[in-house]
Amino acid sequence: MDRTQLLQHFETLAETPEAPAKLRKFVLSLAVRGQLLPQKAEEEKHARWEEFAAKLSHPDSQDEDEPPFLIPRAWRWARLNDVADYRAADKVAPSEIKADAWVLDLEEIEKDTSRLLQIARFAEKQSSSTKAKFLAGDVLYCKLRPYLNKVVVAPQQGFCTTEIVPIRSRGISEPAYLCLYLRSPDFVSYANSKSYGMKMPRLGTEDAESAWIAVPPPPEQRRIVAKVEELLALCEELETRQAAALEHRARLVRSALDHLTTVNGARVCDPQHVARRTESEKRSNISLLSDGCGSQSRAPQDDFHRHAAFVMREFPQLTAALEDVSALRQAILSLAVQGRLVPGECDSVPSSWRSVTVGEVADHRLGKMLDHQKNRGTPRPYLRNTNVHWFRFELSSIKELRIEDDELENYELRRGDVLICEGGHGIGRTAVWESNETGVVFQKALHRVRLCKHLNGYFFAFCMKVYADARILEQYFTGAGIPHLTGKSLGRLKFPLPSLAEQHRIVAKVDELMRWCDALEARLTAAQTTATHLLDASLHQILVG
Repeated sequence: MDRTQLLQHFETLAETPEAPAKLRKFVLSLAVRGQLLPQKAEEEKHARWEEFAAKLSHPDSQDEDEPPFLIPRAWRWARLNDVADYRAADKVAPSEIKADAWVLDLEEIEKDTSRLLQIARFAEKQSSSTKAKFLAGDVLYCKLRPYLNKVVVAPQQGFCTTEIVPIRSRGISEPAYLCLYLRSPDFVSYANSKSYGMKMPRLGTEDAESAWIAVPPPPEQRRIVAKVEELLALCEELETRQAAALEHRARLVRSALDHLTTVNGARVCDPQHVARRTESEKRSNISLLSDGCGSQSRAPQDDFHRHAAFVMREFPQLTAALEDVSALRQAILSLAVQGRLVPGECDSVPSSWRSVTVGEVADHRLGKMLDHQKNRGTPRPYLRNTNVHWFRFELSSIKELRIEDDELENYELRRGDVLICEGGHGIGRTAVWESNETGVVFQKALHRVRLCKHLNGYFFAFCMKVYADARILEQYFTGAGIPHLTGKSLGRLKFPLPSLAEQHRIVAKVDELMRWCDALEARLTAAQTTATHLLDASLHQILVG
């Protein structure tokens, strides 16, 4: 694929992941290499250009600091200091700035796009720091964190923070061309490589002044700027269209999932409602809708199966976004704890489910207090908050604590125990311990729930995840700052309990559907990776030949 073909297929390529951003960089790279437009011999006859070109011969290829890429024969390599004054701006005290003067700060320039987000007056800011004065036409370059790529041509006179450097053209370089060169991937890479400071990296003045700038004749600079503006506007348009298409697909996905989690046109509400129903409601086989949530009759099973079949058949065509698969996972778990995932596959129906609390069907307790000075006994591996994630454990970093042998019975984990994060980041995260390893204990930041014989640990974990996603679990948290799920709160947590046989069927069905989701995620990831590689390969081939 050559440059012409690529530009012809601009819109198609923009549909690939991150394409608009990559195409912006590609356009700027082509522009500063002289590969965006054909050269015109008559433009080399510009009198001032001929004088400038005569002074600057092509750099020696053996020079250690040689230019970063090849340019057309008529162009010249120059140092930034040859074409612009990096120290042109005067420093001004706040007392010298008028109330209606424009004052520009870093956050008012959008990264990568060279777009001014606002023009604010000094009276609105009343800043007390020294400013740099700039003129209309100066190139305003943000030297702080150059990877943010904030560069803009000043449309009018004003003042700016000293972290922004006003660069004034010496005449041969058009400000708009200089601006796009400083935004190009090559210059950004150079600036990053020369930056100093770990937390607040900056490009130093000497390194900036000695940077190579590829300079075409002024008429060509103006043509390049016009073409770049045209193509970057197209990138913005394509980005907007891409966002609209993604939103449209997201609406389709939400609509499809609504079919699964809606009864007779009404949204299924709090999944705990099944645990709140009265015995008379259970005997009348009323649906899982909570009071005031819509129709009180169960949707026909054939409608449910039709909607479910539609989602499973069409979902891969409806989305290319991994986050939509996460939404599907949530819907699957929601259906599971509402008793609507395996209708017709068992004798039990949700009207027979019981309302129970954790304290009624399980033994639960917090783990061992971690105190290096007071803990005595044998060092044993223990689990902490960071080891427990939703439905899985991260065991790459396991620490040890000392524990007496007579305490081991209270804190040792057994296969089938459920662990829940008690507080802080990740509060409520739940996973089932499947290891037969002996001597593993748990810290006080975790609850261990040891279930009765009538409860499947994974079904309980599904309930916890649904309650967390629906923000129902928050009702049981305590603490104004860092939230905690105390043992008392956990003990009174209500959830619906079907028969053990139905729990097993539900867990098996969820496992099957989650494997299907895994396969879909893998397919989407592979498709995105392939598309990205194809775009990158095409752009690389054009840039390097």
